[in-house]
Amino acid sequence: MRAIRLAAAAATIAAASPAMAQTVDLSAIQCREFVGFSKERIAILVTWLEGYYVEEGENPVLDLAKFSKDAEQLRTYCTENPATTVMTAAQNVFSKDED
Repeated sequence: MRAIRLAAAAATIAAASPAMAQTVDLSAIQCREFVGFSKERIAILVTWLEGYYVEEGENPVLDLAKFSKDAEQLRTYCTENPATTVMTAAQNVFSKDED
């Protein structure tokens, strides 16, 4: 199931904008960069992160209210911790989420 979600996120990223880089190393992006990204690029990255952090066996559902909440929490965390990488920030934000 995780592979399907990651493939869907990858397809979304590939189709989103031909001007965007074809590969993104999330472990190298710092929060100070992330908070400066366009809303569209943030949405793409958060979509991928949502798929990455989903529990094995969960239904393949994209909860838009939860997505918005998670994106805002990640943005807030990154604003408060600009030297942190996006992957570290996501781990801190998404792994605590019990919704």
